[in-house]
Amino acid sequence: MKEPLLVIAPTFEGGFKALPFIFASEAFQQVASVRLLPNMIFYLTGEYSLGNAEAANLIFIWSAANQITPIIGAFLVDSYVGRYLM
Repeated sequence: MKEPLLVIAPTFEGGFKALPFIFASEAFQQVASVRLLPNMIFYLTGEYSLGNAEAANLIFIWSAANQITPIIGAFLVDSYVGRYLM
């Protein structure tokens, strides 16, 4: 007669444990970015003698590039390197 197989229930680790840390990190990053904008406008208008509209456009382009480059990088890495290698 065969002995029954010993079945060990798998332990589940991970999940949403790191979610508060991700949210907090993103919130602090956004606060730092928003607090940087007035200082950058002041610097560009003072040191580089740009007009307010030119400085605001430059900051807008910089902010847009900061938001889109991680998405482009993630797409390229997932496409060419592989999902699990990175």
